[in-house]
Amino acid sequence: MNSILWSLRRELWEHRWLWSVPLIAGAIAIAVFTSVVITQLVTGGANIELRISSVFDLASRILLITGTLVAFVYCAESLHGERRDRAILFWKTWPVGDVTAVGAKAIVPLIIVPAVTLALLIAADVIVRLVVIGKGIEVRAPMVNPLAATLEVIAAALWIAPVYAWIMLVSAWARRAVLLLAFIPMVLLAFVEIMLGRNAPIGHALFYRGVGRHWPMKTALDSIAGGAMIRTPAPELLRSLPLWGGVVVAALLLAVVVRLRRRMMVHG
Repeated sequence: MNSILWSLRRELWEHRWLWSVPLIAGAIAIAVFTSVVITQLVTGGANIELRISSVFDLASRILLITGTLVAFVYCAESLHGERRDRAILFWKTWPVGDVTAVGAKAIVPLIIVPAVTLALLIAADVIVRLVVIGKGIEVRAPMVNPLAATLEVIAAALWIAPVYAWIMLVSAWARRAVLLLAFIPMVLLAFVEIMLGRNAPIGHALFYRGVGRHWPMKTALDSIAGGAMIRTPAPELLRSLPLWGGVVVAALLLAVVVRLRRRMMVHG
């Protein structure tokens, strides 16, 4: 446990932007959201409750997508950076095994970044409640409930886990342009499907496995009116076979990452 904690401290020390970037983006999103809500309350008009709900829905999507993108960048840097700056030679001297090191790196996108995102979602929830208090307005966006936000963050992290693991695998193997090499096969597959006259079902599925879960497929007003932020609500997703199948795939990919890191340790 001490080895895991020290490894996590190392990751957070080396990648301080893991919390600073989401906080900055979150602060901007929340500030804009608050100003828009106050403007809506001052101007009034029809459907004000629906409009405020749609603004909160959009703000929560921005926070969730930002967290996912930050995790993507970290996964790309997690092992590639060790080899690029030869830090792997220094970490050879530490009594930390490859399983522990890779496990700590996997915890960052699966737990640390989602925890920061959840904190921002709850902060936005508190702010919107304070702004509309006493106005007789009920915000009906899915993420306005802290429990729903918590379940969504957990479900999203597990849902995207195989993508995180895949990027980490490419990070351990590629010498440059990690994110490009990780996503090019997915983009090419989608193009091939379109060229063959298909509707790119595999490409859409891969996109939905990443940021697509929180991407606004419909207008914000339609999303709120439909009562759902995403196609599959978090409680249902957490009970689904595709999610846990993806977790198994992620575990297998991380096992390969451990072997690749071990080779890096041997060959420098």
